Amino acid sequence: MKIVIEPNKGERQTPEVIIDTTHCYYPYAIRDAIKLALELDGYDNETINEVFGGSMTDKECKAEV
Repeated sequence: MKIVIEPNKGERQTPEVIIDTTHCYYPYAIRDAIKLALELDGYDNETINEVFGGSMTDKECKAEV
């Protein structure tokens, strides 16, 4: 699958981005790559968490006793 984000012709300009997931066997790799791209573009953790619908911190499971 390829995900293509084309430039908007309206108010905002966005770059063309092509994400080729043909050989992606680890789904979280897509999330991690987008997170890294946002960090490199200068977005803060609060904004990145909003993009992904919440905190991206690892969750810890605790056994019930």
